[in-house]
Amino acid sequence: MKILLFFTYYDKYIQHIYKDNIDLHKLPYEQQLDKILADNFGWPPALAKQLAVMGHQVKILLVNVEPLQRAWANEHKFKFDSQNWQYTVSLEQIKRFTPDIMWINSTLNYFGDYLSQIKPYCKKIFAWVACPMPKSLNLSHIDCMLTSHANYQSYFEKIGKNVEILLPSFNEDILSKLNHESRSIDCSFIGGLSWAHIERFKTIKNLAEHIPI
Repeated sequence: MKILLFFTYYDKYIQHIYKDNIDLHKLPYEQQLDKILADNFGWPPALAKQLAVMGHQVKILLVNVEPLQRAWANEHKFKFDSQNWQYTVSLEQIKRFTPDIMWINSTLNYFGDYLSQIKPYCKKIFAWVACPMPKSLNLSHIDCMLTSHANYQSYFEKIGKNVEILLPSFNEDILSKLNHESRSIDCSFIGGLSWAHIERFKTIKNLAEHIPI
């Protein structure tokens, strides 16, 4: 089965990896992609490995990494709208791969109209959502919702969507790349904090009253 992993990366991470690897943008598309994936940021490296072990053909698109996407377009002689490259380049990539399943992460700006354009080139579209989203969000082109939260599972079932629970996991390959240096911090929090994470704020506040965090 051909599976496409459609992901975006945080802008600050993209800036970070290209700053730390000053010649990265000069490399061919596949070499840039391999270098980024080797950094083990986010889901794609672990997902691709596990799906390949299961016998699937996997392609990863990091659709908002501009040097990477421009390299692909140049190598494939694809002329694109420079103002709209995050959509036009990835659309062409999908047309050429024609996946059996496209797995899109919570890049809500690609839902709706964009998914309607790519639907003819994907047999099924799966979407990961585990964050707040507007009730008006168009989910009509998504065949199956994936989430880790029971409340989202209930919501998707209520509105008539197929939904599967997918729990968090950890890629053990990362352990072999650590230096195992002595720890200088007793306890640290490395997750996200925003208006959507009120319970996390409460938990961290409570922890801070008992341990150095």
